[in-house]
Amino acid sequence: MNIEDYKGNDDLQLYDSVIKKFVIDHQNKTVEFYFLNVIERVDRSEHSFTYKVREARLKFSGVVYAKLPYWMEFDEWSEFYRSAVIKTSSILQRVPERAQKHKELKNSYISIWV
Repeated sequence: MNIEDYKGNDDLQLYDSVIKKFVIDHQNKTVEFYFLNVIERVDRSEHSFTYKVREARLKFSGVVYAKLPYWMEFDEWSEFYRSAVIKTSSILQRVPERAQKHKELKNSYISIWV
C-alpha cells in the first residue's frame, strides 16, 4: 500500500516519519515526539530511493491518560504508521471523572512500526 492510500486515514500526516526520541514529562503532563518528517521521496534509480526529511516535534499537552507501548530494536528506527484524532466526551474508563467534566478531551491514536 502506498502513501496515497493512507492520507485519508492519517490525521496528523505522520506516515513514514522516523522517530528519533520521545519524552514523557509527568510533572507538566506532556508527551513529546521528536522525529524526521518525510517531505518527499527522492528516486535514485529504478531500485534505489531515499527521503528528503525535516526535523519536527509533536507535543501533546494536558495529557490525562497515555498508554505508550514502545520498544527499540537493534539497528532499526521506529516509524509512524498512521494517526487519528477523535473528539469525544467519554474517552476511556481509566480517565478520572473530574477530568472528563472539565475538559474537552481528544483521543489521539498513533500507530508505530517498530
